Amino acid sequence: MHLCAAFLEVVAMVQKFRHKKALARASGARDLARIFAAAVAVSIVIAALLLMIYWIQSMLEFPKHLLAAIPISLKPA
Repeated sequence: MHLCAAFLEVVAMVQKFRHKKALARASGARDLARIFAAAVAVSIVIAALLLMIYWIQSMLEFPKHLLAAIPISLKPA
């Protein structure tokens, strides 16, 4: 009887260990997914900032080009 209880206790410990091991694997996969998602989000934010900087820069230079084009268009042919 005592041997049977000890065997069941060992079986329960092994199952707990396997469960913790499976959770650790799943946790590692979740961590990797979170890291990947964070990297993608940071890349998107950086790309958006670069595009915004490029757009602002082009808008600031547009009047210069416009002013240079006015005298050329007013020249008699």
